[in-house]
Amino acid sequence: GVPIHRRSSGGGTVLLGPGCLLFSLVLSVRRTPELGQVNASYRWILDRLARALEPLGEVRHEGICDLIFRGKKFSGNAQQRKQRFILHHGTLLWNFPLEAISRYLKQPDRQPDYRVNRPHAEFVANLPPDSETLKNWLRDEWSATAGESELPLESVSELVAEKYSRGDWVNRR
Repeated sequence: GVPIHRRSSGGGTVLLGPGCLLFSLVLSVRRTPELGQVNASYRWILDRLARALEPLGEVRHEGICDLIFRGKKFSGNAQQRKQRFILHHGTLLWNFPLEAISRYLKQPDRQPDYRVNRPHAEFVANLPPDSETLKNWLRDEWSATAGESELPLESVSELVAEKYSRGDWVNRR
């Protein structure tokens, strides 16, 4: 009864639902040279995200693409890289039913060193603030405002219909 979708960026399996704050950044590689290399781009973006969450204290970047709070993961991130832009998306857990992770996901074969083989229940955590506070901190850090976008949003529906919702694309490995 859980719908399965596939990210264009790939990466491991992620369980999403109420209590997850999802965010996406579309960033120009030309405007920010640090985005040119994969590891450097994760460092640059995750350091900014950690700075946005500074009021919490104890937030830091671990592994390639995770953020942790008090030793537990609350944010996983992935990227799809193109020549001029990268799509970076991630999740912040703030009120997610953490027990659902063990119910639906197996222990991953590949694990970052800092996980130390901990089961999901001992490895992940929710952040204490509510979603509106988190959204405001992220908006402030990225100087994000509502308004017009230069992105070709009209193409999104077409891409979803023609590719991203098709079973053969979702289920391929």
